[in-house]
Amino acid sequence: MLGYGRGFRRGLPQAELALTSLEASCSDSDKIRSDNDVGIPSSGLTGKICRIGFGRRGKVLLPGSHKVPALGATVSSDDTMSTNPQEGAKSKEGHPKELVEKEGSHKVPALGATVSSDDTISTNPQEGAKSKEGHPKELVEKEGSHKDLVEKEGSHKVPALGATVSSDDTISTNSQDGDKSKERHPKDLVEKEGSHKVPALGATVSSDDTISINPQDGNKSKERHPKDLVKKEPEKTSSLLTSRKTTQGTKGTPINLVCNYIRINSDPNKGIYVYEVRFVPNIDSKRLRRQYLNEHSVKFGGTKTFDGVILYLPILLNDELTTYVSKACDGSDIEIRILFKRKELLKDCMQFYNILFDRIMATLNYVRFDRRQFDPASSIVFPQHQLEVWPGYVTAVDEHEGGLLLCCDVSHRLLCQKTILETLLEIFRRKPKNFQETAKKALLGAAIITRYNNKTYRIDDICFEKNPLSTFTFKEGTVSFLDYYRKNYNIEIKDKNQPLLISIKKQRMPQRSQGEDIIICLIPELCYVTGLRDDIRADHKLMREIAMFTCLSPAERINALKKFYTNIDNSPESRKILSDWGLSLVQNYEKISGRQLDEERVFIDGKLVPVGPKADFSKYLVNNKLLDAIAIKNWLLIYCEKDSKAAISFCEHIRADTNSFGIIVERPQIVTINNDRIESYVNALRKNIKKETQIVVCICSTNCNDRYIAIKKKVMICGIDVYHEAVRKENSVAAFVASLNDKYTKWYSKAMIQNQKEEIISGLSCCLISALSAYRNENNFFPHNIIIYRDGVGDGQLQICEQFEIPQLEEACRRTLNHMAKITFIVVQKRINTRYFLTDGNCFQNPNPGTVVDKAITRAAFYDFFLVTQVPKQGATSPTHYIVLRDDAEFGPDIIQRLTYKLCFLYFNWPGTISVPACCQYAHKMALFIGQTLKTTPPEDLLHTLFYL
Repeated sequence: MLGYGRGFRRGLPQAELALTSLEASCSDSDKIRSDNDVGIPSSGLTGKICRIGFGRRGKVLLPGSHKVPALGATVSSDDTMSTNPQEGAKSKEGHPKELVEKEGSHKVPALGATVSSDDTISTNPQEGAKSKEGHPKELVEKEGSHKDLVEKEGSHKVPALGATVSSDDTISTNSQDGDKSKERHPKDLVEKEGSHKVPALGATVSSDDTISINPQDGNKSKERHPKDLVKKEPEKTSSLLTSRKTTQGTKGTPINLVCNYIRINSDPNKGIYVYEVRFVPNIDSKRLRRQYLNEHSVKFGGTKTFDGVILYLPILLNDELTTYVSKACDGSDIEIRILFKRKELLKDCMQFYNILFDRIMATLNYVRFDRRQFDPASSIVFPQHQLEVWPGYVTAVDEHEGGLLLCCDVSHRLLCQKTILETLLEIFRRKPKNFQETAKKALLGAAIITRYNNKTYRIDDICFEKNPLSTFTFKEGTVSFLDYYRKNYNIEIKDKNQPLLISIKKQRMPQRSQGEDIIICLIPELCYVTGLRDDIRADHKLMREIAMFTCLSPAERINALKKFYTNIDNSPESRKILSDWGLSLVQNYEKISGRQLDEERVFIDGKLVPVGPKADFSKYLVNNKLLDAIAIKNWLLIYCEKDSKAAISFCEHIRADTNSFGIIVERPQIVTINNDRIESYVNALRKNIKKETQIVVCICSTNCNDRYIAIKKKVMICGIDVYHEAVRKENSVAAFVASLNDKYTKWYSKAMIQNQKEEIISGLSCCLISALSAYRNENNFFPHNIIIYRDGVGDGQLQICEQFEIPQLEEACRRTLNHMAKITFIVVQKRINTRYFLTDGNCFQNPNPGTVVDKAITRAAFYDFFLVTQVPKQGATSPTHYIVLRDDAEFGPDIIQRLTYKLCFLYFNWPGTISVPACCQYAHKMALFIGQTLKTTPPEDLLHTLFYL
């Protein structure tokens, strides 16, 4: 079928999705308000209501609107704060990121008020002065007020009348009686469960975290117990949280689902308490520090985690400073001081909880590869192929809207029973002349495992100059590889002439921003290839056999989940690890609710056709005309003389088959070459391609990737995703693709070459400026809304992406537009472990395309949702995770979720849905093509074509 394979396209037609139904499918309250509709509700003023906010739900205050709320301000539940100052004054807005939200409304306390759990502090100075407010964590900041604060080392001022807050979060006060200023860091303010008392003017905070108040009337100072210093975990764990009604959609049919999450209950009397351990005199050795501390571990419960300085306990000790004494080797006393620091908030415990589950999997005799755990005892062996599959799990603990949950998904590891040495010997027998070059080409970049320690490495080089008799410097001196393995692993290396494998790993170094390369030499005789090799992928029969064990149905995945928590419950050691830290697993999978979006309709040949429950519209493409058919009048056909019959058959079929699409295909310019060498194709392309050439078709007698690369490179030199080259460790490629018309059939693509393994893009401003210019040339006006789907960003990079990439887009809009376009920025995550299934009693099946989940298992700190767009023929479907970092246009969840689903229909090369929006797939294809083949930026005349498909 024309347009659904490899080839050179210019302006080829594409089916249009009925995007016009998007507006009709949403209520009036979901639609975008124009700038004239923006108003601020306040007492005594008129205007339409417009929600303005920031953070988790993607709303941002307009520039310059970060005002400090006046006395008496009322914050409503829709994240908008309006104030009603004295008569005639204008209303002011507060930034909700610095305000702790409370259901209903928040009244700013007046003079001398005790601050309750909503953490808002206001002071009321003497008559005639304006009221000022401060947040105990970071205080509301006015624009331009970041210069007024000086922080003195070791001293902290208590906020009082006349306090000025700078950007370093230190509060200084200036008393009227001329006393010297005193400082207090807001984090060190003593918090009491339920309410927070602001220290009065003149309060002094001592270094042991006890507050004494010395009022003017001579009353006695009051002190608080160190247990009161423990912060109570807030109900909402992120300052980015906003009203729930802005994050969860309502469109579609509610359905019941189950997911691969297990609830974790926590004991309210336990937690993670952080202590600092000091030794007097100082002990440098970590081994001795642990040894001396372990002598007293029974006194503080026995359960601990200690890294040499910081001690984590599940209980709170009675005293803020606990002291023990140990005896050194020479009989001298070693004093151990354990100083209480804080109780970790739930959101800060995730890494620790994940480490606990690593320990639990170790007690169950699972082997860790990267972030996954596998069970060697349950391996599945394929003896005829010398392969085995290890089943296992990948787990992750995180705080979700539904509480503390453990995500557990099934994983498998494929291992080869043949060693690298055996592979090298096979290569040598086949090609002894070019043995070294052939061996490197076959093995470089391969993932390997060493069975003696179950660690994985990547082959970066093969050193033929060294062998197991070569020596290296060890902590015990110089030793040969032969002696090292004999002494440390009791392994006798047989082949003493084999070369060594080189693996380079990054090791983090203290006080250095970049890691240091560590060169590791490995013995081929002890290494095994792991993962799917190219020759295994090419064997379709073998792949089907492997898929029978690795592609599990929904019911099989639920059974594997049951087996997981049953194994933990049956292990006393595993249960003890959890109970020691106040945790327990609910012995059941999590049940959630989702929504099935309405069935989509595709606009084909002047009519709307339904796509059905499986979202497949391929049958309508066969006998219907395309939306915007373009005649193919000037195209080139290149083939060898021996392939002339195939060329004639191709021409006959393409002209006959494209008539039903409404595409007129003229006779091609035929170029015949004498042989199928790469040079022959390249020379024919150079001589015959002209500027008006629309498509080039090259018929190749064999499937040779090198030939295909050479053809694409010479003819078509030319979308937000980033490609990283792992094998050859070359530069990364960032691709940017933008739509140019309202039918989403024309695209502008631009690529940038980046440094190796660099994910965050530094040239987005240039890309968007070029795309905006192309959009105006196509439509004679600039866009008002820009919706960006950013693929490839992990959870750890979200903040960097928000702070570094989005400002580049804003800068491009300022430089190009005469107005600020509204930016919606959505991060797309495909490689996730979340799975959810339709349930009917004990029957589980894959959800239909369009199934969306935006609560319970979504992140507590994000505006996010999960969306299923495809149904696999085998195994379980994998949803895609979308995180809305910004939504200036305030589309709301219903519009964003529906639009995202619609965009998954628009990929040119597939008559159905794909797992991500089409713009992401175009960007992925472009980055992959340039990174693997082109290795340079494409010329301008190709940027308006999908040349990389």
